[in-house]
Amino acid sequence: MGKKKKQEKKSKTLLRVVTLVLGLGFAGSTLAIALASVFSQNNSTASNPQTTEDPALAEKQMQMQVEGYKK
Repeated sequence: MGKKKKQEKKSKTLLRVVTLVLGLGFAGSTLAIALASVFSQNNSTASNPQTTEDPALAEKQMQMQVEGYKK
């Protein structure tokens, strides 16, 4: 019976290690996705400033965007 207990102990230890590795991998990937979305939102808002004071220019830009969406 001594061998059976050792084998059960090894199995439990292996199961704990695998569970820990998979859990850390899941948490890491979730964190990476969250950080990527935060940084991509910062880049898109920084590269597209909406501070046009000329109403005609703003209207033209909006028309170009509408045409782009239609295509």
